[in-house]
Amino acid sequence: MTGRYIWIMLVLSVGGGALQQKPETQLTYQGETVAIRRDTYGVPHITAKTLTAASYGNGYAIAEDRLAQMDLNRRAARGEMAELVGPSALASDRETRLDGYTEEERLEQFRRLPDELRAVIQAYADGV
Repeated sequence: MTGRYIWIMLVLSVGGGALQQKPETQLTYQGETVAIRRDTYGVPHITAKTLTAASYGNGYAIAEDRLAQMDLNRRAARGEMAELVGPSALASDRETRLDGYTEEERLEQFRRLPDELRAVIQAYADGV
């Protein structure tokens, strides 16, 4: 199962960018319109009236392009790589879990941020 998952993630991360994407995507976030237009190189250009709506569009566009990479980074940050790649990642996972932040500590750091910044970060996460 792990080997199959790795191959799927590899194909999505390498081949996903080669898939034909719509030149423009229209989204709505909290009643606001977000437009993502991709140029001839596939680079997303995001248009929105508010920073939170633009952040939502940014999360959406990055997830379209790099969802597999985002998942790998999330797993590495939480000490969950061994679940994906096997025993070779156990030492790194153990170190991350011992030295890294707990979920409660991460949430407390997030709660301490100014309201506007929390809204922008949450919008990005919602876009993913």
